[in-house]
Amino acid sequence: MRALSKDWRSYFLATALTVAVGNMYNPALAAIYQDSLPLDSRAFGSSVINGISWAIPSTISSLLGGYLYERYGLSGLRAALVVNALVYFVNGALRSRMVETLQVKKTQEMSFRETISSLRRIFSWAYGSVRVLLTLDILFGVITGISRAFRLLYALYVIGVSRVEWGMLGGVYNMLYLPLSLYAGMMSDRKGRVRQMRLTPILWAISNLLFVTANDFEMVLLSWILGVIGDAFWRPGFSAMWIDIIPRKRRARIFSIRTIVGGVSSSISYSIGGFLYAKNEVFPFIVVILIQFLMIPLLLYLKEPETREI
Repeated sequence: MRALSKDWRSYFLATALTVAVGNMYNPALAAIYQDSLPLDSRAFGSSVINGISWAIPSTISSLLGGYLYERYGLSGLRAALVVNALVYFVNGALRSRMVETLQVKKTQEMSFRETISSLRRIFSWAYGSVRVLLTLDILFGVITGISRAFRLLYALYVIGVSRVEWGMLGGVYNMLYLPLSLYAGMMSDRKGRVRQMRLTPILWAISNLLFVTANDFEMVLLSWILGVIGDAFWRPGFSAMWIDIIPRKRRARIFSIRTIVGGVSSSISYSIGGFLYAKNEVFPFIVVILIQFLMIPLLLYLKEPETREI
């Protein structure tokens, strides 16, 4: 549908449909992944899954996508979207062979009111157990909404990065992320999650500062490298922390809550980001830097769980 879109309205409708369908199965899919990871190597296992599922393929597709758009313009983008649709079909066929990881003793039908009541109980439990992680998810949603949509615009039209160079940045990111995240995952499993996570907001802030002061591709590349180092040392430990503290039977519901929290915060922040970008192209990234510094005291408060959930 996106490949056949004639204007932004039909493209928006197709994108909304994709997100809606994805959110119907993503909680269960994420819970299956989490349940399947070994207790003593969850961070490393998350890194391996990320590497196999998107880091390696994205290295090639980022370069190819940049070339197609630079060479053929909108027609190249439509071709890439058609290929993307074919990949979704293959993906669905492969996922149909996945095995259930949760033993359901009895199937129960729940009304809409009972579902809302269940979510309220989960929210109440989560507030006492994982409020710091949920707060971090909210902050990530704000960062995504404020800056993500404008990073490409800033790179292309303010700094002067070409579309091929932008695709190269994606390839460089993925090539560096995989080995760094594997190392960070092993260290997280051995030494603890929080210790290495506490350094990453500083790296992200420096990365964004370099990005907004860049005037050539080389400076943007340096900013990207610092950003990928921060991501690699953050994501494995952050993902593993959620698995460590959430019981198996609640993981799908908690993932749904995280999706809602992140989605609401990012949706609101997109409008704020647009307003800031209209005032000055640098303003969204300055706000992001301030938010990243705000993460530092939260991470000082965050503690490792005494016992990891199975």
